[in-house]
Amino acid sequence: MKKTRTNWHIAAVCAVKITFQDYSQCLEYHSEYRLLNGKCRIDLLVLCKPPDMKLPHSLARIFRSYNLFEIKGILSSVTIHSYYKTIAYAALLIAENAKEAPFTRNEITLSLLCHHYPAKLMKHLTKECGKTVAKSSDGIYYIYEDIFPVQIIVIRKLSPEDSLYLRCLTNRLDDSLLVDQLAEDYSLHQGQPDYEEYMNQLTNANQSDEGGTLMCCEGIFRLYGTSSREFYDKGYQDCEDKVRGIIADKDAEIADKDAEILRLKRMLSIQE
Repeated sequence: MKKTRTNWHIAAVCAVKITFQDYSQCLEYHSEYRLLNGKCRIDLLVLCKPPDMKLPHSLARIFRSYNLFEIKGILSSVTIHSYYKTIAYAALLIAENAKEAPFTRNEITLSLLCHHYPAKLMKHLTKECGKTVAKSSDGIYYIYEDIFPVQIIVIRKLSPEDSLYLRCLTNRLDDSLLVDQLAEDYSLHQGQPDYEEYMNQLTNANQSDEGGTLMCCEGIFRLYGTSSREFYDKGYQDCEDKVRGIIADKDAEIADKDAEILRLKRMLSIQE
C-alpha cells in the first residue's frame, strides 16, 4: 500500500485540543479561521472565555482572549516570512472586527508551532531587530518587545509530561518510553474523535516510504490488543457501513414511492 500524505495541520490541531482538554470549557477552537473574505487563513484561532482566565499550562500561560497558532509541517520551520505573516494576520483580525467586536493588541497572542528550532529567525529577531528571546520552559521561547505577545513552540523539545501528544508528533517515533506513555493514555480515550484522528495521522506518518512496515508506532496498537491494520480497516468499515446505510435508506424511499405509484395506478384503473 502506497503511503499517503500526512496532514500535519490536522494532527497538530488535535494535539493542541488534547493538550488543553482540562480547560475545554473555557476554550473555543476555530481551525483555518478565514480573513479578508477567505483570502487569508489563520491555522488555528483559540478563544479564551472568560478573557481574563489564566491557564496554568506551560503552553497557555501566554494566552489572552484571542490566540493565533501558525502550524508548520515536519519538513518546514518558522521562517522570517511566516513570522511577519502571522503578525499581519493578527493585525487583520483587529481591523476586521473593529466595528462588531472591537479589541486591542493586548488581547491577542501568537503561537508559532514547529518541529525544529528556527535558528535563522531567532538570529534575525535578536541581531537585526534587537528583540529579546527567552526560554520559558522546554521547547517554549518567548519573544519580547514585539507588538503582540509571541511564543515559538519547538515540538521536539517539549516536555512529554504536559505536552505528550505534541511531543510525539513526528515521523520518527522511535523512543520506546514515549510510545509506552502514548499507548497508555490513548488506550483510555479510544473512540474520541480528536484522539482517533491524531492517531490516524501519526500512524500514517510513521510508515515506511513504501507504505509497508510501521515503525515503533505499531507498538502503540499492540499494547492494547489491536494493530494499525485493524485501525485502518475499522475506519474503512465504518465508512462502508455509512454508505450502505445511505443506500438502504434511498432504496427504501424508492420502494415506498414505487408502491405509492402502483397504488395510484390501481385506483385510477378502478375508476375507469
